[in-house]
Amino acid sequence: MPNVVHKPKEAEQATDDAAAVPKKQKDNPAAKRYHTILRDFMAYTHQAGFYNEGHAFSSTELALITPEQIIRYFKFKLYGDGDVDVSGQPLSGSHHTLDYYKKAISSFVPQRDKSWDTVTQQGNPTRARSVNDFVRQIRALEGVEGSSKKRKMKVNNETPSKQSSSSTPTASSTAKKARVRVIDQPAAAIANNNPNAIMSDLFLQMHQQNTSVIDFLGTLGTSIDRFKSAMQVNNQKIMANIHRLNSSLQQVNASVPVPPAPMIRFPPSAAAAAVPPAAMPVVAAATKTPGVTRRLPTSVQPKPKLPSASASLPAQKEYWFYDHPDGKRRSVPPSWTFPSGTLLELYILWHIGDPANKIYPMKTFSAFDVSFCGKRSRTSLSEARCLVAALDKEVEKAGGSIGPKISEAQLVELFRVGVEGLDIPLETPTGRPRNIDSLKWRTLVERGRKSMD
Repeated sequence: MPNVVHKPKEAEQATDDAAAVPKKQKDNPAAKRYHTILRDFMAYTHQAGFYNEGHAFSSTELALITPEQIIRYFKFKLYGDGDVDVSGQPLSGSHHTLDYYKKAISSFVPQRDKSWDTVTQQGNPTRARSVNDFVRQIRALEGVEGSSKKRKMKVNNETPSKQSSSSTPTASSTAKKARVRVIDQPAAAIANNNPNAIMSDLFLQMHQQNTSVIDFLGTLGTSIDRFKSAMQVNNQKIMANIHRLNSSLQQVNASVPVPPAPMIRFPPSAAAAAVPPAAMPVVAAATKTPGVTRRLPTSVQPKPKLPSASASLPAQKEYWFYDHPDGKRRSVPPSWTFPSGTLLELYILWHIGDPANKIYPMKTFSAFDVSFCGKRSRTSLSEARCLVAALDKEVEKAGGSIGPKISEAQLVELFRVGVEGLDIPLETPTGRPRNIDSLKWRTLVERGRKSMD
């Protein structure tokens, strides 16, 4: 009697990429279809609209992916909302879809062979326990009916009105079959080149082809009706969110006071040694003053005193938008250029913006707002976001926090705290002491890219 080898059930197969993918396949480059998933995931996570085909994400961006971002993306793909409380069967997709998304994202993360460490926030985020638990939760919610494709097939089988027109016997179809049987006789006459028989056979073939087209159109019409219904439901949800946002904007515009002109206050240790000239721009004066203290070694660096969260700089009065030559409205005017100054300038523009020139904080920008600045504008915005996120992380480790109404002086103090946690050499490649306040943020990004390579 031959041995029978049973195929393992899908529910018993491991969802972990390390077990699901053979070792020889891990070193292969990511499949082309995975790039589409990664661009869609990063666009949703960064609220960047979309990334063009061929866009390459830096290792720094990929290293900042977290399990929470992946779960939020999964919710969006299954339920249409990344912040929804999961309950009930998914509206689109299944746990098989999530496994596919996991594999696609995992093939790009720098440390895809390492398990996720919740303490250091390093490793492969798709292998985190929270992500795998979410996939198991979706599998349990699907129940015995399985994926959404199986549920649709079940609904179609239970609804007689959605069956194909060719499957329901009618008087016309019966007569059609009768005509086919009558015409399908003169094979011998066709062999003798009988003109009437040849024409009859030609009409028969045309009749059969038309019948196939009619059946196809009936099935296509049912699919179009379903798609139309789904789009109508989505449009209703979108309009509800638009009305909600408009109401929130009206409340914010009516309650937020007019902001005063921004001003930097130096720490006591630096105020006596350097006072910025009155004619210079505030940020430029702060970064070009020679008396500002430089980052010292850990053994002699005094422990900074973190500012309190009771800030005095009010939020902006309104949301500023500007018309562009292409007919679009953006958060910056057409004359605006992407900042290329120092790291301190970028940090201030990111969290506070430029209220004097009616420019909102850069942390609210989307890729669309800077798309007119050049081919590399989207990448520059993403690199700036990653760099500021690293500084904010060091500030949080030191016990600081950046509130929505933080003043510029307090933000400068927190900036110095965050810089202390970054691995920045104290000397330039030529051996001169490095002035952190004059360090260009693009130089720091380029240095990080070279270290990754």
